[in-house]
Amino acid sequence: MVSIHLRSALIAILFISPRLLAAELNPGEIDALLAKIPQNRGRTVEFREEKSLQLLKEPIVSEGTLSFQPPDHFRREIQKPTPTISVSNGQTLWLYYPEFQEVEKYNLSKNNPVSQMINAVTASFDIGKLRTHFEIQASQDNNGITLRLSPKNSVLRKNLQELTLELSPTLRLTRSLLMTKDGSRLVTTYRNEKTSSLDPRVFEFTPPAGATVVEPLGK
Repeated sequence: MVSIHLRSALIAILFISPRLLAAELNPGEIDALLAKIPQNRGRTVEFREEKSLQLLKEPIVSEGTLSFQPPDHFRREIQKPTPTISVSNGQTLWLYYPEFQEVEKYNLSKNNPVSQMINAVTASFDIGKLRTHFEIQASQDNNGITLRLSPKNSVLRKNLQELTLELSPTLRLTRSLLMTKDGSRLVTTYRNEKTSSLDPRVFEFTPPAGATVVEPLGK
């Protein structure tokens, strides 16, 4: 069974958000837009997210950093309120909870719901490849571009209700909104994006000595 922590991490990796009163772009204009976005370049960005759950009166606020290197390497570190590290080198996904000295390990080489979700999620980082996993609608206004994404992947369709991507006029990620089928709402803002090739060691992880390692989906 996939843990609730993993589900939250995967959903949060998706860059999402809404925009109103904007001019719709036709398919040719969308293709031209995607062609302008740099391909195969790593990026690191700071994020602040507010997750609202039906059972909670106040949203859960998290802050951290996210690094991604196409096609499928990422590292997501939450500094507060509870430190959490998610690392994937494309073959293995690790989730580490330092305060509890617990580690979850997922094998991405198998065709399971986690690997399917990861494949779709990493495509959202490499924006030029979005059409592989999503149908795209787009609009533009003075504040930038909004991409509204309809998932082709059945795993995503089971979890996502609303999904959009908001970009600045210079095509940088600025803010996001995600609605899930269970009524959860995730609003994320991004800043200080940097693009460059990242050291491969950023995407490697070794469980600390004494940490408990579990494999929720088996070996």
